[in-house]
Amino acid sequence: MTARQVRFVRGFSVALRRRARRRRSRGRVVVFGAKGFPQVDAAGGVERGVQHLTQRLASFGVDCLVYERSPRRSWRREGRVLLRGLPFINKKHQVYWSHTCLSVLDYLAYRRRDDVVHVHNINNSWLCALFRALGHRVVFHLHGQEWRAAKWGPIMSLSMRLSIPMVLFADIVVTVCEESRRLLANLFPWRAMRIICIPNGLPGAARSATSHETLLAHLGLAPGGFFLSAGRLVPQKRVELLVQALAESGSRFSLIVAGVGSHSTAYVTRLEEEVRRCGVADRVHFVGQLDWEQLLYLYTNCRAVVHPSDHEGCSNTLLEAIECHACVVCTDLPENRALLGDAGLYTARGDVDGLAATLRALECDGIVAERQRMIGAQQRRLRSWDDIAIEFHSIYWPRPIDRRVTAPQPASAPDQTRSDAA
Repeated sequence: MTARQVRFVRGFSVALRRRARRRRSRGRVVVFGAKGFPQVDAAGGVERGVQHLTQRLASFGVDCLVYERSPRRSWRREGRVLLRGLPFINKKHQVYWSHTCLSVLDYLAYRRRDDVVHVHNINNSWLCALFRALGHRVVFHLHGQEWRAAKWGPIMSLSMRLSIPMVLFADIVVTVCEESRRLLANLFPWRAMRIICIPNGLPGAARSATSHETLLAHLGLAPGGFFLSAGRLVPQKRVELLVQALAESGSRFSLIVAGVGSHSTAYVTRLEEEVRRCGVADRVHFVGQLDWEQLLYLYTNCRAVVHPSDHEGCSNTLLEAIECHACVVCTDLPENRALLGDAGLYTARGDVDGLAATLRALECDGIVAERQRMIGAQQRRLRSWDDIAIEFHSIYWPRPIDRRVTAPQPASAPDQTRSDAA
């Protein structure tokens, strides 16, 4: 080998070592417990939050690996985020543990000792103990008091409640609303300083230039001529109350229901029967799971977004409605008031008569326009995902970001987004 070849080989090896050091120095976040990104079937608010957060972290130079549900093993990239697809048992009470266990076994083949592990959903809180034992920094993310969801039976709900103490093994517990933070802090006062509240951010989506009039034309509707319900079709969202209120109100407007069930076939069947029973089958349109641009068009052109759920964490449906300056009607919950303030129109939980009266009031254009202006003012008080990503970075690695190198990129709308799953 000539001297020139030796210098080339040495220079090439030095460059490889430098590149490896740079990759190690910027760290990696590994996400467990979410369904993946919003393209996954029946994805919801958790998945949208994971997408927003990891995409912005990637713009800071952070490697992100997200485990997602898939029919088969796969690798794919979306932007700068790496997604590992793994199969699962598609049954209501087996889906969480089957995918999580396989994800953990798979991860052991790619594990870096300095990885930060971000765990979502109370069903997966046992991972906090496992990864702390393996020496990782662990962040647990609670998206609401999920054990209260009507979707789950008493045994599953009890299992979730018994899993709550496992979150104490995490270095930091993040909740999306103050109610959940206060609950955990009262249960475990000696760990209260490590339980913090970081609400979800505004999606930061620019107004879409793409028109979807054909979607409304197919339904025989005009812009401003319909109410919108966007979210997974699960019992706790109480879409049947909206159907009953629409029938009782005598409103001339129709209802578009955007979303699909999530291991809730019986509820979807009951909901369709309720539509027929109330005699509004010609005015209630089920459009399934829409991509982001279609959903954005509906948010922007609806009479109002109506969200009569029994409980929430930090609803992405409401955040998306706020982003689009839509009039919002929702249940009078502390978590909803934290987002909407005085700009929302509130009804009591389960109050069909009150909801019907509100729908009648929205026949008045002046009320809708006034609420839209108030929503615009409220929007300026809420945080963006860029700010939230910086805060999470400081939680993962408690040191400042060099903004000269890692300034966040402008927020952009995701290619596809699914209905809410708060």
